[in-house]
This record gives sequence, structure tokens and C-alpha cells, in this order.
Amino acid sequence: MNAEIEAFCEKHILPRKTRQNLLLLVEEVLQVYAPYLQTGVLDLTISYSEKTDDLDLAWESAGEPANPLDSDRLPDDFGLMIIRNLTDSIEYRRLDDRNRLSLRLRQDRGA
Repeated sequence: MNAEIEAFCEKHILPRKTRQNLLLLVEEVLQVYAPYLQTGVLDLTISYSEKTDDLDLAWESAGEPANPLDSDRLPDDFGLMIIRNLTDSIEYRRLDDRNRLSLRLRQDRGA
């Protein structure tokens, strides 16, 4: 998966720091989702808009309605703190019997 993410970043000519942050964000969210993965499939979609320079991640899973980033469900807040520091926005919603977690990667737009 890391190779596919790297290829995506190369295709869109994203800066090295953005690539590193994207890989870290994916790794941290996967750690949060680990307890949920034993019961089903987790789909990840990464999209990039050249016009707005936004990099969005959408995680979808079946199962009970549950926000995986709900701090009451986490063993500690360290991973959540990393995720929050790497994102501009986080949104959870239940859509068509699926859990959808949408994240927008924070970008250093001044560089």
C-alpha cells in the first residue's frame, strides 16, 4: 500500500513533506481501525485537487455505527493527537449502512 501511495504522490508531484505526512496519517488511522478490521473490509480512497491543492482521504467500513476516532473507544489519545495535527478537517458520518471517515490532510501552503 505504501508503494501505491508513493506512486499517487509522484503522479501528482506532491512535495516530499506531504508524502511523509500522508503516509504517517494512513499509518495512524490504520492503527485506530485495527480492532474493526477483524470483522470486515476497510476501503481507502485518496483524492487530490490540483485546483485547490486539497488532499482528501475517505475511509469506509461496514459494521455497527461507530466513529473510530471517538476518544472513548481508543486505548489512549496519542494516535488521535497525531491525526488531528496532520489534518485540517475530520468528519464522520453513517451513509448507506457504512461508516465513512473523511479527512483532509493539512498542507503547508506557504512553502
